[in-house]
Amino acid sequence: MGLRRQILLGGTALALRQGIGMLLSLANLFFVIRIIGPDAYGIFAIAAAISIFAIQVLSLGIGVYLIRHPQLTRDRLDQAFAYLVLAGGASLLLAPVFSHGVLHLASISLQAFWPITALFALIPIQLLALVPLSQLERRLDYPVVARVELLGQVVALSLAIPLALAGKGVWAPVVGVWGQQTLLLVGYWLRFPYRPRWTWRGSLLKEMVAYGLGYSASAWAWQVRLPLVLTLVGRYVGTDAAGLVAMAVRIVEPLAFLNGIGWRISIPLLGRLQGDRRSLLRGVEEGALVQTLAVGSVFLVFTLVSPLVLPWLLGPAGDLVLKVLPYVALGYLFNATFSLHSSALYVLRYNLDVFLFHLAHMGLLGITLAWGLPSFGLLGYGLAEVLALLSYALIHLFLLRRVGPLSLWEPLGWAIFLGLALFAPHAGLWALGPLGVWLALPWSRSAWGLIRRHWLVWKGGYGERGAVGQHRD
Repeated sequence: MGLRRQILLGGTALALRQGIGMLLSLANLFFVIRIIGPDAYGIFAIAAAISIFAIQVLSLGIGVYLIRHPQLTRDRLDQAFAYLVLAGGASLLLAPVFSHGVLHLASISLQAFWPITALFALIPIQLLALVPLSQLERRLDYPVVARVELLGQVVALSLAIPLALAGKGVWAPVVGVWGQQTLLLVGYWLRFPYRPRWTWRGSLLKEMVAYGLGYSASAWAWQVRLPLVLTLVGRYVGTDAAGLVAMAVRIVEPLAFLNGIGWRISIPLLGRLQGDRRSLLRGVEEGALVQTLAVGSVFLVFTLVSPLVLPWLLGPAGDLVLKVLPYVALGYLFNATFSLHSSALYVLRYNLDVFLFHLAHMGLLGITLAWGLPSFGLLGYGLAEVLALLSYALIHLFLLRRVGPLSLWEPLGWAIFLGLALFAPHAGLWALGPLGVWLALPWSRSAWGLIRRHWLVWKGGYGERGAVGQHRD
C-alpha cells in the first residue's frame, strides 16, 4: 500500500475516533459542564491547561525523538523511560507547589487547592504513556491509538457524570480525567508490550535532549497559549468568564478534529518527504487548502445552528458562550491554514523559526489580553484573538525563505471569507456576503477538484483496508 493511502487510512481511523469523540464531548458539556457551572469548570480548565504545559516542559521533546529518530534502539527506549520516571516523580512532589501557584496567578479561592493538586498529581501517569504512544505513532498504527483514546473518553464521561449529578463540582472532571489517563496508560502499554529495563547513560539522555530541545522549546511557547488566556481571563474577569472561554474551546476543538489529525500525521509524513523539497512544498500547499476547507466548513455549519444548539446544551451559559465562540473558531481556522508550515519547518530542523513565530504570536496575544481584558471584559479576549492572527505572516515568510516559493493565496482566501461568515449569528447575513462573492470567483474553483482527488484516493485505499488489517494483525 502506498504512503498516501496509508496516511489516509490512518487519518480515517482518527477521524472516526474524533467524530465519535465529538459526540462524547457534547455529552460531557451537557451532563457535566452544564451541571457544575462555568465557575467550577473554569477552575478545572485553568489547572488542566497549566498541567499540560508542565508535561510539555518535563518531557523535553523526548516523545518526538522516539517518533522521528531513524535509528531507535532498545537502550534509547530504556533511557527515555528512566528519565520519564524521574521527571514524573519530581512532578508528584511539586504538585502542591504548582497548585498554590495556580491559586495565586488566577485569583482562585483556596477551597480549590485539593482538586487542583489532584490534577497535577496525574502528570507522572501522562509522562509514562509517552514511550508506548510514541512507538505506536512511529509505526503509523493510528487505528489502535484511536480505539484506546476513544475508550479513555468513555471512561472519563462515565466517572464524571455521576459525580456532577451528586454535586461534587470541580471534582467531577478531575476524577474523570484520572480515569481517562489511567486507561490510556494501560491501553498503550498493552498494545506496545515493551518491558523496560532501568538504564541511565548521560550521553544518551544528552543526545535525546539535544535532538528534541529545539522542538520542545518551540512547543512550550505554543502550549502556554491556553493557560495564558484562561489565567488572564480568570484573573481580570473571573473564573466564571474563564469557564465560558474554556467551554467555547471545548466546543471548537472537537469540531477542528481534522486539523489535529493533519498535524498528528504530518510529522512522520513530511519526515519522509524532507529530501524532496518540491514534494514537501506541494504537500504543504495541498494540505493547507484541504485543512482550511474541512475545518472551515464544519465551523460554519455549527456556527449557523449554534444559536439553537448552545442554549439547549448549556442552559443560561449558552448565550454567553455564543459571544465568545466565533473568536475561538477564527483562531482555530487560521491555525488549520498554517499548521503545516510549522510541521515542515520542524521536519527540516528549523525549530528556531517556529519558536520565533510562537513567541510573536504569544506576545501579540498576551499584550492585547493584558490591555483589553480590564477595559472591555470578554470582548478584550476577542480583540486579542484577532490581532494575534497577524503573526501567521511571520511563519509564512520563514517557510518561503527556508524552502522556496509557496502559494497560499487560495487557502488564505478561504480562511478569510469563511472566518467572516462565522460572525453571521451576531452581525447578520451580510457576514455571509463576502463568502458568496468568493465562491463565484475563479480562484475558489480548484478546491473542488482537489476534494474529488482526495475522495478517490481515500475510497481506493479504504477498499483495501480488510486485506491490510488482516496482514497487520
